[in-house]
Amino acid sequence: MSTSSAEFGEGYRRAVDVLGAAVVSEGILASTTERANYRRIWARDSVICGLAGLLDGDGRLIDGLASTLSTLRRYQGRHGEIPSNVSSGGVSYGGLAGRSDAAIWYLVGCACLGRLDPTTIEEHRTAIRKVLWLLGAWEMNLRGLVYTPLGGTWADEYPLHGYILNVQLLRLWALRGLELVMGDEAVVREADRVETAIRTNYWLDQPGGGAYHPTGYDAALVRSGPSEHWVASFHPGGYSTIFDGLANALALMLDLGHGLEVAKALERVESETGSALTPAYWPPIAPGDSGWDEVATYHAFGLRNEPYEFHNGGLWPMVTGWTAAGLARQGDVAAAARLASAIDDANGRQGWGFYEYTSARTLEACGVAHTTWSAAAAVIAHRFAADPEHAKKVLALEGS
Repeated sequence: MSTSSAEFGEGYRRAVDVLGAAVVSEGILASTTERANYRRIWARDSVICGLAGLLDGDGRLIDGLASTLSTLRRYQGRHGEIPSNVSSGGVSYGGLAGRSDAAIWYLVGCACLGRLDPTTIEEHRTAIRKVLWLLGAWEMNLRGLVYTPLGGTWADEYPLHGYILNVQLLRLWALRGLELVMGDEAVVREADRVETAIRTNYWLDQPGGGAYHPTGYDAALVRSGPSEHWVASFHPGGYSTIFDGLANALALMLDLGHGLEVAKALERVESETGSALTPAYWPPIAPGDSGWDEVATYHAFGLRNEPYEFHNGGLWPMVTGWTAAGLARQGDVAAAARLASAIDDANGRQGWGFYEYTSARTLEACGVAHTTWSAAAAVIAHRFAADPEHAKKVLALEGS
């Protein structure tokens, strides 16, 4: 039996209210706050909010997801690109770098809405095909993994580039979801190919193997030891073995294995941050560390990535929502429920401000207020904790 919204408490109810207030004719806004470029339809933010709507069953939010996907399709680029964001002032496909994850979140949204309403796939089929072709082109070497430029993901001011794991995992989720709603053997083969590449390259255990970059893999294994969590990225210059919160959450949610190790890594990170909220990346990059010059240079609205802030060690309700989903998928609903409570606590700060993130230095709410994906995180976490079997079907993680 589905749990009613009222049973989840005030944090959940307020989260749904924040999401509902952000629904406009073009889709779901990233925030109702007039600041910088937040009051727009963003591919990643708006789709995540729509997925929360599917989990809640809220008709306004489901319609908002449908409108978001239609808006993104309307402005699809000539090569298949999906906008990073759309506003009355124009369309953006990225800032200093394009956004590879925008196109993939669009596919995830189509797959999940397509589970509920099969006409979605017919409406978006041509656009979906163009995105799938584009992702193949972005592999560049036809070896199964998308190459992403610096700043090309949601953490768009963080110095990570190359074969970023969270991008590959989103793609796998999209492909698996499209398998369920399209019944296309080519999509099935592509999903299998991507999954094999992920398993081979992002968990360090045996030297060499079939890795893309065997010398980089072996050097990372010697430097960092066998993996205690999925590594964040690699590129021709080597591996980044930093903890990527979203990537490890998605790996749990997609049931790729190593669940016990990742759960232990999350416990260790929590002990270091002093918060149950999952950081974007951990540990922070500080002045004098490798990568600091890139952190200090790459920003659009002033330096936000001081150590323990924003993407550089900041603690994110959005990421925590997916961590809760992943832990629930692994059977630990008690841990998921605990994270749902932590999200409610974070969202409730400063008069239910639903801020972007929490500083790992001060544990204060920071960033833009009334961010809708912070609200979506509460819905995602509570729904997965309450009924993971239903939630994973709604989000196209498993067939009916």
